[in-house]
Amino acid sequence: MNIQKLISSVRSARKLRILNDFHRAPRSGVDVRVEVFNDVLLLLKDLFKQFKTQKCKIEISFYGEIFITLNESEQRFELSINNRPNISKHEELLKKLESTEFLKLNNIDLNDTLTVSIKTMRNRSLWKHYLISEYNNNMSLLAESILKETYQRVRYYNSPTQDDCAINSSNTEDKLAAIHLGAVFLGSSSVLFYVSKTLQKLIYVKDLSISKNRIDVNKSYFREETNHYFGKKESAFFEKYLISYNAN
Repeated sequence: MNIQKLISSVRSARKLRILNDFHRAPRSGVDVRVEVFNDVLLLLKDLFKQFKTQKCKIEISFYGEIFITLNESEQRFELSINNRPNISKHEELLKKLESTEFLKLNNIDLNDTLTVSIKTMRNRSLWKHYLISEYNNNMSLLAESILKETYQRVRYYNSPTQDDCAINSSNTEDKLAAIHLGAVFLGSSSVLFYVSKTLQKLIYVKDLSISKNRIDVNKSYFREETNHYFGKKESAFFEKYLISYNAN
């Protein structure tokens, strides 16, 4: 497991993460301001070194998601780094919202929001957030806290990771996001512009497949399917932004 190659994979995937802007369920990963991205990668590199010391397996997906598999275990968790508002006393705020519609936030800290988040790959699993500033950029201490939390969680699991799909796969939401992004990139002259407009009007899409020069949309359980054909520029776009697309 080469740490530098892992970091290079995160860096390379950054240009693909614009897909998240059109995604109903954005993929996890590194999403920070441009001016701090390189500094964050240095922190992430130190964090990976600590995980490697503990013999954890680290994988980076096509879209830049970070997956950690615990040593001598099939349990996996995902890790993301992003900027989150640091709202103190949030429990009190939630309590106040029960009796009022609006609150003015005077105790929100927007200057210190760099956060590492983890979530085990389980149904209904919740994210756990760690403010990097609370660890004084000590990645050894942060990694120790993350692994301690994760091992405590998996101790109560009766079976291995439930969400054990391949890390490099795409689902319907990824394909929908790719179509909407393609409509923006390629413009009104592209068939994706028309398909995007059509899909925005639909309440439910049962299934969507994108294969060589063709998009098949299954709108409902009653096999109401539409087919759309595209050309070389759309194919080149999907080759870049959609992991499961095969132009051959």
